[in-house]
Amino acid sequence: MGEIHGLVYLIAGAAVAIYSWFIDKTSDKNYIVFTVIGSFFVLVGIVKLLIKKSKTPRAPKQQRQVHHQMYQQPIQQFEHIVAGYCHQCGNAVRHFDNFCGRCGQRIFRRR
Repeated sequence: MGEIHGLVYLIAGAAVAIYSWFIDKTSDKNYIVFTVIGSFFVLVGIVKLLIKKSKTPRAPKQQRQVHHQMYQQPIQQFEHIVAGYCHQCGNAVRHFDNFCGRCGQRIFRRR
């Protein structure tokens, strides 16, 4: 069975706490127990979200920039994936491209 996400605790706890808080004021019965339980669930949700955020590994900034720059290089540097050229502008296209990246011309292939 999977773990319940912290956001579920947060939303459910807030709904119970707010609803019981308003009912407690409008009726003669005491619903303070539900307000406390809802507040406890809100606290559990916040703690779970903070723990999850602290455990999430994050790549160093330099490594993220290198990864981003890899996708900005022209396609000619990746000649092993070039499957052909656009018939209109001559731009190199990959085997899975349906349209040219430069001019937008539809790429037709023989089957």
